[in-house]
Amino acid sequence: MRTVLMIGAALAAGSCEVGNGPDDLSRVLIRETYPVPTVYAFWWDDIRGCSGRSGSFARLRFYTVVTPVIIRGTEFPCGDNLMCNGLWEAPHDITIAPAYVEHERLVKHEMLHDLLGTPGHPPVFAECGVEWNGNDTPLWGTPERP
Repeated sequence: MRTVLMIGAALAAGSCEVGNGPDDLSRVLIRETYPVPTVYAFWWDDIRGCSGRSGSFARLRFYTVVTPVIIRGTEFPCGDNLMCNGLWEAPHDITIAPAYVEHERLVKHEMLHDLLGTPGHPPVFAECGVEWNGNDTPLWGTPERP
């Protein structure tokens, strides 16, 4: 399933940015769902337990970016002159850059946004070890993989 995400909408939800990028709010991201790895359910239980929050894994929808061209598969434009590795949007949408779909800390980071229902980064992100600065190497290696 493909969806179009207006970058302006991403700003309203908040993003986990990694640096400067194109600031063209007229651009859109085309994203599609992907087969959710089984391990995501375990990661969900882990981050839910750490945060002390409740929520339903079944309500989450996971997407990856198809276009516009993403930088080395690791970043996508998310408005406000930022590039993102991951993005949470209310009510329960999580978009992950292709190179990071199997990256535990980033996926858990976006899951925690869903549990909290907010784009901010309160201390619980550090307490649960899922703070994100965008410098982690993608799980499956080289950032050149699209």
